[in-house]
Amino acid sequence: MKRNILFLLIFFFLSSLLISEVNLEEHLQKDNISTYIKEGIRFVPLDDLAATLGAQLSFGISEGRAYLFYQNHQISLIAGCNDILVDGKKRRIEPPPQFLEGEGIFVVPLAPMKEILDGLEVLVPSEAEKEKISPSIEGALTPSSNSGSKKIIVLDPGHGGRDPGAIGEYGLREKDVNLDIALRLNNLLGKRKELVVLMTRKEDKELGSNSKEDLAQRIKFANEKKASLFLSIHTNSARYNRWDADGFETYCPRSKEIDENNNLKNEADLGVIIRELNEGYVLKESERLASFIQEELSKRLIIPNRGVKRKNYYVLKYTQMPSVLVEIGFICNPNVEANLRDPHVREVIAETIYKSIIRYFQE
Repeated sequence: MKRNILFLLIFFFLSSLLISEVNLEEHLQKDNISTYIKEGIRFVPLDDLAATLGAQLSFGISEGRAYLFYQNHQISLIAGCNDILVDGKKRRIEPPPQFLEGEGIFVVPLAPMKEILDGLEVLVPSEAEKEKISPSIEGALTPSSNSGSKKIIVLDPGHGGRDPGAIGEYGLREKDVNLDIALRLNNLLGKRKELVVLMTRKEDKELGSNSKEDLAQRIKFANEKKASLFLSIHTNSARYNRWDADGFETYCPRSKEIDENNNLKNEADLGVIIRELNEGYVLKESERLASFIQEELSKRLIIPNRGVKRKNYYVLKYTQMPSVLVEIGFICNPNVEANLRDPHVREVIAETIYKSIIRYFQE
């Protein structure tokens, strides 16, 4: 009985992904997808096509470049270019994909694209692979535990060295607050045997000769260590150093990209990484951790909860793992500055972020 249920699950899963083998136009019409006519040729927005297929879509760091991931296949396209890559092999598409400047939409010719999709071989697991996937229906529906592997956390105290960050009315420097809280958090997390905790800096120093190089080194460190999580700690400031600015907030990335200094030469590898970064997992996990931090801080800090916000700060956009940046309070507010001088307050903040991280890994 369990085997039959498993086969039914696999059947329905595969059936939902075989749209290209039936009438693609019917599905587009059913989903109310608008098409564009150009010189008698019908074009369809690539993002709408991906949604209809249940495929993943990423746009490269080069303008006009897109990557479509359908089933076990990768298709690389460039606006205005007839040559596309299908699983690394060059194919020709006529007419070429287009980028509609006025509407900011990447479109592909419908009929030629359908022909390419119809020719793709759908991955169907063999009997042995089905057994390997799960010997029982419970195994198929329950994620396997990976408690034997340690999670790597990179803590990033913002600023440092010649860059003090924001400075309070009475001289408290952001870089010192960030580092102190990060060191306290490092001590707490370091007691967990299942975690490996690394820091971009453990002392008052900058990591590069200028701001961009400093940020690039932080990103490089986290990526090379293959971190499971990146947490950047900052203290906020308001425009014109408004003394009444107040509250805490946590940022997560809108999207992920590959840093321009990466050593990747293979376009296919680059495309795969961009896809993985922009798949729901990385972005949603970043937002999930940010939500936990905000929830836990709101229980301990008697200042406004400014919520979770999405913004592509450099260290969030280019780190290749779930990442957040927490702003723990406005140092330009004299009351907040006074509190941040208190070691007990810093310890409370570190304990709260610690609790958020543990909750993130356990829930």
